[in-house]
Amino acid sequence: MTAQLTAVPERWATILKKLNQLDELFEGCISNKRIQCASCILSREGKVFAHRSMGPLRPDTPDKHFLPDSLRRIASVH
Repeated sequence: MTAQLTAVPERWATILKKLNQLDELFEGCISNKRIQCASCILSREGKVFAHRSMGPLRPDTPDKHFLPDSLRRIASVH
């Protein structure tokens, strides 16, 4: 779920709290089947502090997880 990080999120307690809220939002949307998977990369002051993904890579292969370096086709964006 995480990739190599170049900055530590604990330096920014407020941002870490928001990052946890973002994870909860994505996990809730995935468990409610509103989205299949989610990914985000966040940086501050030019340093990446979060690069994570969650959910299944494909709906027909729930054992394979969507990883930060996974490639997916984007069908539509609203």
